[in-house]
Parts: sequence; structure tokens; C-alpha cells
Amino acid sequence: MIETNDQVEPAEAEHVPDQTFEQLFESLNGFEEIAIHERFGVSIGKLADDNETLFMRALVFTDMVRSGLSPGDARSTVMAMRLVDVKGWFLADGADVMPDDPDSAAGKDDSRPASTPRISPPSA
Repeated sequence: MIETNDQVEPAEAEHVPDQTFEQLFESLNGFEEIAIHERFGVSIGKLADDNETLFMRALVFTDMVRSGLSPGDARSTVMAMRLVDVKGWFLADGADVMPDDPDSAAGKDDSRPASTPRISPPSA
């Protein structure tokens, strides 16, 4: 008798960017900042100043947790992502959220270059 593995892993749903890097950063609340510090071992302010790529990963982590992934699974997922995919998580500045239905000049161009502006957190 031949045994087969009938389990098929579901394909990961492709993420459709709906916020710019800046919008996601500015939407963080204090609890999310604490969660980032707990999972990444450093404050969001320190990440913003010293580690741009980990800063981007921390924001993607936050977005994943907001979408229902556990913090542990979100951290594991974001750390395993290629940098190009992390950058692609964010909507390009000025891009239209619904490019198939252009309602602005930005919506007439469906290209979405990765944009990760350097943003420093407000000083306390």
C-alpha cells in the first residue's frame, strides 16, 4: 500500500498595501509600541534612529497583529520575509488605494514603487 500526504498547505494570501509607511507609523498606539519593544528588544524610537530595516519589520509586525495574527506568529513571519516583501507591504506615498478606479492623479498610475521615508518619532 502506498501512503500519500493529502495535506496541502494553503497558499498565503498576497498582501495588498493599504497604508503608507508614514500612515502606519503615525497610527501606532502606546500598547503597540510596548509590544514592539517586547518582541524586538528595542524601542520604536531606537529602531527609527538606528535600524531602518528592522523598523519597517516592526511596522509590518504591528499590521499583522492588527489583522489577527498572534504576536509570536507575526514576529516569526515578518523576520522570515525577504526585505523586498517588507518594503512592498506599504502603499507608496501618493498612491491611490484603488488604482483600478482612479479618482485622483495618483490612481491613474498603477505602479507602486517601494517608499520608506525616514521618520523619527516625536520627542517626548
